[in-house]
Amino acid sequence: FGTPAYMSPEQLTRQAIHLDRRSDVWSLGATLYECLTLHRPFDAATREQLYMGILTHEPPDPRRFNPAIPRDLKVVLATALCKIAIAAVSIRSVRGPITQD
Repeated sequence: FGTPAYMSPEQLTRQAIHLDRRSDVWSLGATLYECLTLHRPFDAATREQLYMGILTHEPPDPRRFNPAIPRDLKVVLATALCKIAIAAVSIRSVRGPITQD
């Protein structure tokens, strides 16, 4: 487990999935976001609200808190905090295992 504010969406799901380096990249992105903005990318009054925010929302534009963040660094943060792995898990759970032809 870990500190909830830095847990990747994959860690918050109840599905049995293999966590890989993308989960670590997401957590690093959350840490970098906070270092650059002095705000966590997701914050909420309760743990449940925090989990829902991580799973369903995008973080605020980091330049809202720190206009000095270069555009390229904003792209790095957005890429690190991308929810694509969790989207793939959701699709797999609906469609079944992905097979290659």
